[in-house]
Amino acid sequence: VVMPTLGFGELPGVDHGLEPFLVAWARDPTLALSRAWIAGLSNGALRAVRAAGARPGAYRGVVLISPIAPAVRETGMRSFKNVGPVDLAPYPPVLVIHGGHDQHTTPLGLIASQKASLGERGVAFTSHCYEGIDHHLIYRETERMHAHVMGWMRAR
Repeated sequence: VVMPTLGFGELPGVDHGLEPFLVAWARDPTLALSRAWIAGLSNGALRAVRAAGARPGAYRGVVLISPIAPAVRETGMRSFKNVGPVDLAPYPPVLVIHGGHDQHTTPLGLIASQKASLGERGVAFTSHCYEGIDHHLIYRETERMHAHVMGWMRAR
């Protein structure tokens, strides 16, 4: 499941815009949502984090590519409609990939502190910085990034 970058991660509903997809998925007995991964790009990373928080245990993992700071801050939280984030455990493994020269997204210090904080709660949080790359990592390092994400997923 890929959450696009458009908007500010703000979609109505407890599953943050995923309701139609989840309903259709649930109707197909050959599909198991617990086998799904959720990914978000830039602002879409916030949508992915909130969707994972809305359904604990539903996703195998969360991939955040060039995430905005609120997405990293809310990772590991449970999102309730009209309530906001609440601490949650367990939370699926998280991979954060970003460019070292990305001035549009999350400061490196926030990623490091969130990794430490979530690690204390037993959440597997991995991050990788592509030095010399800006916010357009997904376009500039497509093959390398794809290989990195697939390797991380296979290890889980």
